[in-house]
Amino acid sequence: MKNIKHILCFILSAITAVLLLSGCADGQEASELFLSSTNESREGAENRDEFNSMLKSWEIFMEAAHGASTEMESESMVEAVKNAMGSEAYNKRISLRLSCDEEEIDTYRSIVGEFKWLYANDDKYRLNIEIVANKNNAGDETGNDIFFFEDRELCGKVASGSLSRINDEMKRIAANFNSPETIQAFTMDEKLYGFPVASARGGILLYDKNVYGEEILSLEDMIKKAEKNKKSVMFALDDPLCSAQVFMSAGCRLEASEEAQYIGYDTKQGLEAAKTINELAGMQGSGFIGTGGKKELIEGFLSGKLCAAVTDEYIAHQLWRSPIRDSLGIAKLPSVRLSGKDTQLHSFEGYRAVGVNPRSGFPFTAQMLAYYISSERSQMAAYYSCGSIPAVTISEYSEIAEDALYKIMTAQDDYQHIAVQTVSGAFYDEMEKKNIGKRILSMNGKATEDQLIRMLSEITLVIPRSASVSAGTGTTGD
Repeated sequence: MKNIKHILCFILSAITAVLLLSGCADGQEASELFLSSTNESREGAENRDEFNSMLKSWEIFMEAAHGASTEMESESMVEAVKNAMGSEAYNKRISLRLSCDEEEIDTYRSIVGEFKWLYANDDKYRLNIEIVANKNNAGDETGNDIFFFEDRELCGKVASGSLSRINDEMKRIAANFNSPETIQAFTMDEKLYGFPVASARGGILLYDKNVYGEEILSLEDMIKKAEKNKKSVMFALDDPLCSAQVFMSAGCRLEASEEAQYIGYDTKQGLEAAKTINELAGMQGSGFIGTGGKKELIEGFLSGKLCAAVTDEYIAHQLWRSPIRDSLGIAKLPSVRLSGKDTQLHSFEGYRAVGVNPRSGFPFTAQMLAYYISSERSQMAAYYSCGSIPAVTISEYSEIAEDALYKIMTAQDDYQHIAVQTVSGAFYDEMEKKNIGKRILSMNGKATEDQLIRMLSEITLVIPRSASVSAGTGTTGD
């Protein structure tokens, strides 16, 4: 691992050089660069002095860095950032709040600690960065300056004004080490709204080798074997994304374009998927659990109640650090029985980014911290501690390419759907009102074909995107 100061100073130098060469070469003043990188959010500034203070931080940074070597003048680059932060400080204080998942707090506390150590400057300011457990990944609604979000949330968050636009030149820098797909996932109208930090390559099957050995059966057969062993298989079909996996496996069309959300459930294929969910609903209490979240899944495995689950790499990594690690196996998703045939279960491929609240009182420091959190080094630190697959170009990291979990996820590639192209806020709005998976589960396998047809017919086929800025992809997230 490279020395942190060398890496950061290179990044800062590169950012500065590109900003100067590209932004100012086009005749763009420092004030224009500032406004573009903060999405012209100074409507929320309380007064002109606040605006001038924040503008000055960018000017100091750029002036101090002007002409600096992008390779060797690391000390001056760090000092330039410190001076810029000092100008932005209010009463010699800079206060930010970072929101992340509870299980990631220790990881990001360490990364933030490195950031604070590198930019400490007690003579000019005190840097206070609070790290809070994420509840709904809201942006400015909860006062979080920096927060994580998924690609499927992008449209709604941009529409609701919850994300700062990342400067175009910073986008170019981020693209140097992140895969093109991850950059594109957080880009709208050629503008980047978040720094990619992780790539989630769809679902995996987590199972107890003491029950199944190395034999992976269809989901239905796994449930029968679980019942014989007085255990259960969990697949949370009350979650619209999970039930969508069954519908997509049946061949239903789900598509999110810039104009509309298409939900092709009211079809012959959709009816077959609904029948499969109905059959699984009838197995509840007899080897199958169709509801529950992350907490219930982890506790179920630790207590021995669960012997298999359709889940993701984050859960798998957490359980691999537990006492039951040696008994756990992973595999690509199982098949499900559709129209009497075993059919491979489909899944979603998505990405995660760190974004900045446009109403942050310290936008320069907030964007620097967001970039630092998303740096190549920080992504790798999160990979080793949390198991999150980085957004970096994987081929350049043999340890990831050879990771057993990563290999399992890539085995699912032929059955993946890119989340941001498949589901939007309109989908979540519709499913909140007409959650077909939850409705079928509540009938415990007793839904008739006519009832299933009626439920499917109630789901809107085409929903204009302009009709929704939902919580699912908008201001609150998951």
